Amino acid sequence: MRYFAMRPPTCGRLHANMNPELFISRRISTSPSGRGRSAAERIAVVSVALGVAVMIITLAVITGFATEISRRLSGMGAHIVVAPFGSEPLSPTPFGRDASTEEAMAAIPGIESVRPFVSAGGVIRSEKAMQGFLLKGIEGGYEDTFFAEMLSRGELPAVGGEQRTKDILISRTTADLLELSPGDRVETVFLAADGDARRDRYRVTGIYSTGMDELEALALTDMRNVARIAGPDAGQISGYEVRLDGFGRIDELTARLNDTLAWCGDGTLYARNIVELNPGIFDWLRTHDVNAAVVIAVMAVVALFNMATALLIIVLERTRTVGLLKTLGMSDVSLQRVFLYRAAAIALRGILWGNAAGLALCAVQRFFKPLRLDSAGYLLSEVPVDVVPWHVILLDLCSLAAIVAVMALPVRIASGIKPEKALRYD
Repeated sequence: MRYFAMRPPTCGRLHANMNPELFISRRISTSPSGRGRSAAERIAVVSVALGVAVMIITLAVITGFATEISRRLSGMGAHIVVAPFGSEPLSPTPFGRDASTEEAMAAIPGIESVRPFVSAGGVIRSEKAMQGFLLKGIEGGYEDTFFAEMLSRGELPAVGGEQRTKDILISRTTADLLELSPGDRVETVFLAADGDARRDRYRVTGIYSTGMDELEALALTDMRNVARIAGPDAGQISGYEVRLDGFGRIDELTARLNDTLAWCGDGTLYARNIVELNPGIFDWLRTHDVNAAVVIAVMAVVALFNMATALLIIVLERTRTVGLLKTLGMSDVSLQRVFLYRAAAIALRGILWGNAAGLALCAVQRFFKPLRLDSAGYLLSEVPVDVVPWHVILLDLCSLAAIVAVMALPVRIASGIKPEKALRYD
């Protein structure tokens, strides 16, 4: 029997290549008056859209925190630091450079660069105030790195040239406390390796800002300026900064570096990555993963419940239609497919609207940053967002599959309606 023979005159036209069950599913979703979509369907679409939008934003913020904090921590230092075992940044253990060790580390696949550095902890002061800080000496070739991106005022100091300069790059936090601007002179005091206090003066050439105010105690200068403070031998260094071509293999490459270092040199060097150097920060990030899972689970349950309720209302509103279809010979399986088509269509519309809303809000935050944070509590001064395409695709597919699967109850109710009772239903 042709299903289009059962339609009322205002239901539209069934094309020859249209699936009759899809055609009927469209007609079932209209309001009882025949004008537009039913209120239950609109509520279901809005519910799914809100749930999907919130889940996308939650994933983007959690991923943004992990990505941005990892990027900024590795930018201020490196993915992996190679130094003598037990050496600390404020009191480093100096050692001599070994060309063969550097070549062996750089030859490991996945390692982008290996650069030496010299560091020393001391006090920086101006006429207004003083502050403890870590002065790190570096070689040339860092103009395209993290600090070039984070430069807020002035310019990067000239390092690694034939003529040693006394230029220094300081953080915005230090500059605000000491009331410094590019071009100002500052005095530094260090406790040298021989136990004597060393004073030096530098010219502030630039100020950087990472948004991680609590961790901005680092200043950069020419490596030769710090070498005489870090050790009695001007050729000694404090360690190597190892940068990787990605964060995903950091544990594997740390282990490979330690295996390589065990066979090179005197065996005193040890590699530690930023996760090992900052365990408190990364433990804090892992707690956010739990929060994200809870939010996503709650929003999924709410969306599924509202979808099931809406479809159940549609079934009850169309009891007479269901009874008529079954009287004219429509099987229970075909009737179940009709309502599953309707559920999938509602879910798909809600998911598409949720994607549009969630991605739009993420874009606004990414480019205009209206939501700010207290860096003392969250490490960053703005809410970071990082939308990973496969996260969104996986979320959409799982949402669609879950919604269609949970429709089993209202669909079974529809197929269980008795025609003789349904036709008397008012």
